[in-house]
Amino acid sequence: MPLISVLIAVQSPLKRDMFHHFLSPAKFETAVADSPETVFALLKEQSFQIVLADLPFWGDRFNKSIRVLNTHFPATQILLMAPENERVERNRQLSVFPAESFDMPALAAQICALAQAYTGLHYHFSRLNLFDLNQLVALSQRERHLYLAEPETAREGLLFFEQGHIRHAVFDQLHGEEAFYAVMKMKSGFFSEAELAKPEYYSIEMPMNHLMANSALHLDQQKIEGENLFQPARFVLCEPRSELKTALTKRFAAAQQQLLTCSLGELEKELQNQVPDLIFLHTDLLEDNPFQFFRWLRLVYKGPVILFGTILSSELFSCLRWPQMVGFFSLPDQQQELETWVHHQFFDQRFSGELKDLLLLDVLQVLGGSRQSCRIAVHDFFRHEKGEIFMQHGELIHAWFAGHEGKAALREQCRIIQGVFKLSAFQEPEKQTLEGSLGRLILQLQPFLDEPVFSV
Repeated sequence: MPLISVLIAVQSPLKRDMFHHFLSPAKFETAVADSPETVFALLKEQSFQIVLADLPFWGDRFNKSIRVLNTHFPATQILLMAPENERVERNRQLSVFPAESFDMPALAAQICALAQAYTGLHYHFSRLNLFDLNQLVALSQRERHLYLAEPETAREGLLFFEQGHIRHAVFDQLHGEEAFYAVMKMKSGFFSEAELAKPEYYSIEMPMNHLMANSALHLDQQKIEGENLFQPARFVLCEPRSELKTALTKRFAAAQQQLLTCSLGELEKELQNQVPDLIFLHTDLLEDNPFQFFRWLRLVYKGPVILFGTILSSELFSCLRWPQMVGFFSLPDQQQELETWVHHQFFDQRFSGELKDLLLLDVLQVLGGSRQSCRIAVHDFFRHEKGEIFMQHGELIHAWFAGHEGKAALREQCRIIQGVFKLSAFQEPEKQTLEGSLGRLILQLQPFLDEPVFSV
């Protein structure tokens, strides 16, 4: 990996030496400047990815020097160490790190991020289906090569996007529409943006919406013909009586998965026959001392366990802290939530990966359209701020960022120009600060997108 070139421009000689020695020669190539004139002279001789500077170094020439750097050295990122209460006008080339912080690993991480990965916006997805993924890429209206892989089956695909449409697809020996339909049958894996190179020819002329509709028809036909889209799995349900048994049996049977129901007394025998991928356990079947039962279960079974029942006792609550316990669902109130969890966990397409330079509102709109529930962690490298967004069943319920909450937080997050959005499983927020439809919130946020970004 090439070294990251850093020009250190701080007033204190002691700090200059400290940064010079801390930034490891295994990862960084550093040079030191003792005046603004030296900075410009060195930049003319050598291209530096980062200028690490503090405010006192520039004196009363700070604004003029930044304009010179922006004009004559646009490829160089400036990481300015400034007090948190200092009002600094940022731009796409200037980021701020708190001068009061001596968190050197965090400083090194931000330098790496600015130099290597996070110029612009990056979105990390952990559980995205391919319909939503294609929509997100198409909405960006950029030329992109999207590489997809399914490690369990060693299948790979490549899609080329141009102006919101898929123009070329490759899958094994297939090209064009048939290759795209084959890609859409992939179940789980990862995706990434491949090096952009226009294909020699376009193999797809069909508009994006028609292509997606035909893909859905192909998947429906595949289910009718009995072809299994999902990796084989085995589940044990310790509950021979409830409606849940009927609901889960139908859901698993439709996906050609094996669901075995048994009594609590038969569980030990089933575990000896074959280890299941998941155990559903009705806690009402347990005796007065569930702790003793779970101690035994941990010895003979290392996989995940879902608990459900009518009452969550204190003994059961303490057992939920064990790593293999997925959670407790109260019946009958949370039966639908349990069925939804099973569907998302085992039957949804699940692809993880990273996309660059999307609009946050586009991401929220696509996730909302598919009724997603998720938590989005936000890290703004431009203003050195963090926040979160919570979406439940396709509606936004809470957001916070840099001391703001609700719509004000969303407004600031939509104006981030350099940072990371990381999507993960939904967690219940401490409060609810957003209400109303997602569509109305998006319309209310649109006017703020083009405002200049200043420190908060």
